[in-house]
Amino acid sequence: MLTIMEKTSEKELEWDGSQDISVKADEGVATLTGFVHSYAEKVAAEKAAPTPHKKTILVVDDEPSVLSAVSGVLADGDYKILMASSGSMGLRQSREFKGEIDLLLSDFQMPGEMSGVDLAIAMTLQRPQLKVLLMSGFPEGALALNEGWHFLAKPFVFSQLRALVMGLVSPERTDCSCSRA
Repeated sequence: MLTIMEKTSEKELEWDGSQDISVKADEGVATLTGFVHSYAEKVAAEKAAPTPHKKTILVVDDEPSVLSAVSGVLADGDYKILMASSGSMGLRQSREFKGEIDLLLSDFQMPGEMSGVDLAIAMTLQRPQLKVLLMSGFPEGALALNEGWHFLAKPFVFSQLRALVMGLVSPERTDCSCSRA
């Protein structure tokens, strides 16, 4: 097992015997030439490889504990999360964010001037490809959905939320089992 120190981390690598290694020891420091060059080439190739688009989700809920919990669960799923605590803040986030927003996940009913439905209407006018998932503790909220929008009844378990979100933002997935209008 070889240990290689980088500026930010320590890497342990196994030498597979395919590279020639010359070791030069000088004042307690060993220099491994063949292996290190192979490792440097591997790191350069990994950095050059295109990184997949990280899906962006705007989560909007007026209840801080729900906003925090839902955002945390989705962030663990390797999504980029934008958060807002009101419809107007969510709309501002959408206008200021220059990248693609793949999904709006919003509470259906929020106090103030803009409900989740109002926010979804405004955002889909700005971003026609936006997917919408509204959540509510009131099942009659599902009746007010526009075509193509989705509904998640509260309370829900996080595994259900993750599965629904994955089904909506991953085009290769077709097993989304959320309510549709």
